[in-house]
Amino acid sequence: MGNTLHCDYVLDLPVEDKTCQVNFDDWMYLINDDVMLNRSVMKKFGVELAV
Repeated sequence: MGNTLHCDYVLDLPVEDKTCQVNFDDWMYLINDDVMLNRSVMKKFGVELAV
């Protein structure tokens, strides 16, 4: 059993009367029983919107 989880997914975000699809790349690292670090990158059209 490892200590890393990687998720790559598309999230549908409601924007006014439409839906906007945003790509997420999540990495989660279990440090110990009480601590998990998460690094998420959000992209739209290949451009990083948030890290």
